[in-house]
Amino acid sequence: MKIYIFSMLPVYYSLAIGSLTHYRGKLFSYLAIVFLGLFAALRGSVGTDTVAYEDIFSLLRVPFGFPGYEPGFSLVIWFLALFIQSDEILVRIVSVIFTILLLIYVRRSNSDELFFVIAFFLPMFFFQYSMNVLRIGLASILILLAFQYYTRQKFYLWLLFSVLGVAFHFSAIFLFILVCIMSKIFSPRHVVYMVAFFPPLIFALLLSAESILPRIFLYSEMRSPSQFSGFSLLFVMFPILLAVLVSGLSYADRLFFVVINTFLAVALIFLSSYSYAGLRLLNLLLLAAPISLVILKKANFLNLNPKSKICFIVAGLLGFIFNMRGFLSTAEVGDSPFIPYEFLIK
Repeated sequence: MKIYIFSMLPVYYSLAIGSLTHYRGKLFSYLAIVFLGLFAALRGSVGTDTVAYEDIFSLLRVPFGFPGYEPGFSLVIWFLALFIQSDEILVRIVSVIFTILLLIYVRRSNSDELFFVIAFFLPMFFFQYSMNVLRIGLASILILLAFQYYTRQKFYLWLLFSVLGVAFHFSAIFLFILVCIMSKIFSPRHVVYMVAFFPPLIFALLLSAESILPRIFLYSEMRSPSQFSGFSLLFVMFPILLAVLVSGLSYADRLFFVVINTFLAVALIFLSSYSYAGLRLLNLLLLAAPISLVILKKANFLNLNPKSKICFIVAGLLGFIFNMRGFLSTAEVGDSPFIPYEFLIK
C-alpha cells in the first residue's frame, strides 16, 4: 500500500502549489499524472482485471471475433495488436493511452476542470481506471473530453466524443445522460444534437446486439461483495453534495442537483444490495456529480469557491482512503491483486 500513497504525493503537492501560491501553471499537474501513469504502465500482475484483460486481448486480435465487448474498444485493440505481439504489453499500452487522454483533458482544462482532476478524479478513480476497469476508464475520459468540448460550444465534437465513449463501454450512456440532466442541458439546440446522438448509438447497439443481453444477465446475476457494498461511496458523495449547497448557485439549481443525486444514490444503493450493476452505476454517478457541478457553474459564469474546493478535496481523499481499504481487503487474492504491487520487469 505504501507505493500507492507514495505515487499520490505529487498529486497533493501539485494541489498545494496551486492552492497556497500564486502559481497557476499546469507543470506540476502534468508531472503528477505522468508519475501515476508510470506506475500503471510498468505494473506487473497488478489490478484485479489485469490478467483477465491479457486473456481477452489475445481473443480480440481477430476483429470483433470475441462477442461481449464494445465495437470501439474491440477495434482499437485489434489495431494495436497488429503492431504489438505481447498481450501483457498491450494491456499496459492501454493504460498509457488512458494517461495520454487525461493529459489532453488537463491541457485543455480551465482552472475548475483542472482542480476537479487533481483534487477528486486522480485520488478517486485513477488506479481503478488505469489498472483495472480499462474499458470504463477509456469511456469515462472520452465523455469528460466530450463535455469539455460542450463547454467550448463545439457541439459536433461533443457529439463525436460522446459516441466514442459509448463505443468503448455501453455504460457511458448512463454517464452521458446523468451529466446532461445535472448540467441542465435542455435547450432546443442541445436537444437537436442529442437526438443526433442516437443513430450512431443504435448502430453500435445493433452491431453488438448478441453481446448486450448476456451482459445484462451477467450483471443481474453477479452479487455485490456484501449487502453493505456501496455505502462507502455515499460517504464520498456527501462532500460533493455539500459542495453544491455552498456553491453560490441559485436555490432552484441547488435543490434540483441535490434531490436528483440523493434519489439516484439511494436507488443505486438498493440495487447494489442485489446486483453488482448497482455498484458500477453508483461509481458513474460519483463521477458525473462533480463534473456536472463544474459545468453548471461555468454556465452561470461562476467559479468554484474555496468552500466547494475544500469539499472536492475531502471527497477525493475519502475516495482514496476507501480505495486503499478495498485493496487491502483483497491483498494477495486472485491472479492480479492490487496488493502487493510489483513491476512488470523484476
